[in-house]
Amino acid sequence: MIMTPRLFLTASVFCLLAMYLGSRSVIETINNPRDAWDTKGIAPEKVRVLQRTIETSLLAQQEARLFPDTVDVEGQQTADSLEMRLVTATRSITTQETPNEKTLRAFFTRHQEAYREAAVLTLKQVLYSSAVHGGSATEIARNALAASAQGVVPEGDQSSLQDHYTEISSIALGHLMGEPAAEAIVHLARQNNQLPCWAGPLRSSYGVHLVCVEHFTLGSVPAFEDVQLQVLNDWRYAITQDRSIETLQPGSNIPAKRQAIQSAP
Repeated sequence: MIMTPRLFLTASVFCLLAMYLGSRSVIETINNPRDAWDTKGIAPEKVRVLQRTIETSLLAQQEARLFPDTVDVEGQQTADSLEMRLVTATRSITTQETPNEKTLRAFFTRHQEAYREAAVLTLKQVLYSSAVHGGSATEIARNALAASAQGVVPEGDQSSLQDHYTEISSIALGHLMGEPAAEAIVHLARQNNQLPCWAGPLRSSYGVHLVCVEHFTLGSVPAFEDVQLQVLNDWRYAITQDRSIETLQPGSNIPAKRQAIQSAP
């Protein structure tokens, strides 16, 4: 077929028109990819769901950074506020009075156990759980203690407590078993010439315990100079508490406990 000038011109126009429409379609696809996908059926629903999930996650992370947990923040602010109010109230009442060093040393001597550092223990413990044995836990523990004198090793119930603790402080032990139980164990170790093994029964929030203390180091009492400021605060607190007592000694306008403190040598 012979290409005439007129036919060539017509074909060229059609080619240019096709190229124009094609380029416009590409530009629209770039500018509006979602519309183009929807029209052609290329973008499935899973893609849109994934995109919304990512957007939601990013928004949640931004909110977490910008707006921390309101309950935690308010709780901390409340605790800090109460502590500050307590400190302020105590200072406004007690800072007016300062005892001489002799009185303060006497107060420290009478209450030196309160300033003793934590004891350190290595011990084994056996628990007879109240949840398992109910009111019979104490009796079962006593029977196990009696059997231990014949060489029978006590066996108790499983719990979150460990069977053996190595060089644990009495403070940490108190956090685990409760302060009354920890104090009872320290008392047993201090009052016996030989370390108690086995001894008890001792009660805690878990139930009833038998303990075997393998090693015990009593905490030392610090020098007065090292805790003088704390002793002063404690003395002031004691005086403030005593002033609130309504019962007075006959013929005196000073509460009995305060008079004892002030009259101490």
